[in-house]
Amino acid sequence: MTMELVTGHAGEPHVTAAQDAALHAGVIGGDDYVLSTKDRFAINVVSANKVTIAGGDLVMQGYHASNDKPADLIITNGSQGQKRNDIICCRYTKVGDSIESANLVVVKGTPTTGTPVDPTLNTTPISQGATTYDMALYRVPLDGITIGEPEPMFNILQPMSSVWDSLTQPLLYAKFRWQDTSSFNPDAYGGGMQIVVDERNRLLHVDLSGFKSTVSLNHDYPVFQYAAGVKPSKAVSLGCLWALPVGNWAKQATWNANGTIMVVGGLANGDRCMHTPRTLPIPDGVTFS
Repeated sequence: MTMELVTGHAGEPHVTAAQDAALHAGVIGGDDYVLSTKDRFAINVVSANKVTIAGGDLVMQGYHASNDKPADLIITNGSQGQKRNDIICCRYTKVGDSIESANLVVVKGTPTTGTPVDPTLNTTPISQGATTYDMALYRVPLDGITIGEPEPMFNILQPMSSVWDSLTQPLLYAKFRWQDTSSFNPDAYGGGMQIVVDERNRLLHVDLSGFKSTVSLNHDYPVFQYAAGVKPSKAVSLGCLWALPVGNWAKQATWNANGTIMVVGGLANGDRCMHTPRTLPIPDGVTFS
């Protein structure tokens, strides 16, 4: 028989672990992932030779394994004057034709006075008939008898709900008004007086307006006042937004956390500031509300 209905009643047990793993691998990918459930295998160094791994779920090449309660693992003591890398992994094992299991294990590295290297893991794919496979979770560095900070070696697979939210994020808007139209004469055909925030693609689309200054200022000034919409969590440099035709000057701007937009470096009476809309990336760590 070349074709089988796996998700179907056959009158007898017929679904295999390999078929189930193939479905998982086809849906979420054939690599190794920690899922966003339980405590995601958080690690705690208890002593110089013991760590505790919290509960979590993982999928290695389609095979799901679960740790329901904290597990203690023993790290072999280090040696004075030597360094070593140990790897904590989830080890898949198949005995005979059908008995499969998964366990948390520590793979000990080789001590050295130089730069330590990771120990060799079993990486032949399960789908190719491997009876032992290791999914790396943490690198545990040892310097002498001291355990260093464990280093995660896994990727966390976000749930589909998070992916959907990231793909369907609506555009956000910030609206602005002039601080004083007699001091800053707007262009007759100005811009949108807004910033469009595209969180999905991490972009800002800045479309303000050109103006002519009728005052002299020797400091940064909030020419654009907040009117409505979102504000950044911290100040964002918007770069050069206006060109001055005399002297080949340009004016930069900063969008402040209070919503105002500062023209940087002051203005001279008579400055003609010509605005061109621009798109720029949202800096790391900036959110909007």
